[in-house]
Amino acid sequence: MFVATESNLNGILPSEQYTWTKLAKSAAKIAFHNFDWRYVTLVIFNSSMFYGVQTFISSYERSQIIVNDFVYRRHTRKTQQYVLFSADITEIMNTLDWMKSQKFDNTGKYLIICESEIDARCDEEEAANIFWSHKIINVVFLKHKSRSKEINGYVYNFNEDCHSIKPYKLDILNTCLNINETKCSQMFPVKLTNLHRCPIIVSTFVRPPYMNIVDGNPKGADGDLLLLIADGINATLVMMTPRRGNGWGSLRKDGNWTGSLADVYENFANFSMTSAAVTLARFTNFQMSIDYHSTKIVWITHRASLKPSSLKLLYPFQLSTQVAVLISFTFVIFCAVFMRSQFWRRLNQSMNLYKPRYGVIFYSWVICMGLPATKLPVNRSAMSIVILWMWYCIMLRTVYQAFLMQVLQKNYYFKEFETIEEAYAAHYRFGGGLALKDYYTDYPLVYDRWNEVNISDIIPVLYKLSDGLQFVIAMNMETAITIIRNHNIKARILSQKVVISPAVIFFKKFSPLVKPINRVLRRLIESGFSDKSYKDHVNLKISRNIKNAHQPITTDHYTGCYVILLFGWILSIILFIVELCLGKMHWHI
Repeated sequence: MFVATESNLNGILPSEQYTWTKLAKSAAKIAFHNFDWRYVTLVIFNSSMFYGVQTFISSYERSQIIVNDFVYRRHTRKTQQYVLFSADITEIMNTLDWMKSQKFDNTGKYLIICESEIDARCDEEEAANIFWSHKIINVVFLKHKSRSKEINGYVYNFNEDCHSIKPYKLDILNTCLNINETKCSQMFPVKLTNLHRCPIIVSTFVRPPYMNIVDGNPKGADGDLLLLIADGINATLVMMTPRRGNGWGSLRKDGNWTGSLADVYENFANFSMTSAAVTLARFTNFQMSIDYHSTKIVWITHRASLKPSSLKLLYPFQLSTQVAVLISFTFVIFCAVFMRSQFWRRLNQSMNLYKPRYGVIFYSWVICMGLPATKLPVNRSAMSIVILWMWYCIMLRTVYQAFLMQVLQKNYYFKEFETIEEAYAAHYRFGGGLALKDYYTDYPLVYDRWNEVNISDIIPVLYKLSDGLQFVIAMNMETAITIIRNHNIKARILSQKVVISPAVIFFKKFSPLVKPINRVLRRLIESGFSDKSYKDHVNLKISRNIKNAHQPITTDHYTGCYVILLFGWILSIILFIVELCLGKMHWHI
């Protein structure tokens, strides 16, 4: 059974002092000056070290969790600082193996006390190799000096040959414990800030404008930033592309990762830098750097369909103006019908009103078309009405003709949808990278109908969109604009966005490189280098949209005119035939 309890245990533990009491007090003083008080400290000990733990607890009066065997899994996320009391190197290795299996944070602060007075059982070089194999960097190793009660402390770093590691004695330990306690706060500096030009392996893939690889060197917005990071930690970059799959990669149903993230997950690369958006699966399975920019994921589809050229004759007037013109001609037709009614005849007889001698509709249309009015009414009131109609038609015709030439030179499109819900209503399919599907976990309309698009298929899909494919693809906005501009693809970006996500570097969980790279990255962000790199390589301008560009007038632009002319000819022939038939019938009668 495990034993886990919060401090204070002073009333439970016996007060006997052993030869290693000084070790426990020294550890408490180091922990007091270096551990963050906001975090709970996990103290792990063997039952034989019970009395030394009592000494540590009484000296380190901060929040602690005390365990002597196993610990609840829930404590693994609450602790980032650890104190280990062990009898010898073998016990240290067993404890660290167990902690690794329980997924404790190996990048936290470790204070490890080796109690054995036999020097070989607490060898600092062997201990350093164990720490390195468990990727524990921030560690202070305390032990007795051989044949003495003096305390020795060790830290370690790897050598310039990039292969071996070497423990270093803490020269300030004696000053810290016996002379000046302020020196105790310098026990855990940030490690791996100088890699001595040792190689670090970065997994990425070609993704303009963020990343290009030229002769093994990264270029682009992320590429330039990556070079500065490598220079900041004095490392040599080794670039690699995904071993399995392509692109960022995603978590498959079998629990395996693909793409660039798989290289990190399976320890083939130290980290992945691809300006990838943060998703739930990525956040859960990887360690992330601080965000150095943002990435926008948007929906992209084809441009709206062209309206028929035959309808261009209607475009010089807005819909409200078209309705007004239609009402005015309807009113003329109504007046013509009314003048042929029985009511008008009786009114004309009783009031001696003017009776038109010509067809009102035909005469009004002749005036509207700008043909000469060869005959005008004699009645002054009727003359005023005809002149007003002439002025109305002149103004209408002048304005119409002034804008008609510009209208004929432009393309007009049907209404465009701007949301994924409207695309679904229009029976469009949609999808993108499998990882982006995570953003719609709580939205079944999108999640259940998601179509996966591999990164290698993005450009072919965009070409198909240019040809009218009824599909909406989710992808990074800057990458989409670059592809659309460079390949002259006719596509458009919907106003609705999938997400605006921070851009981060992905590491394996508890990677010791996170802190030194964050240190460099924070300086680059504060000095403006990340923004400058982005502006130097990312151009969000797209060439002028062809739907607003003037084009030479062709026969197709006059389709509407030809349709009206043909319709008029056909109508005239039909009316001519009807008149002939009616005339013959009247002659026979």
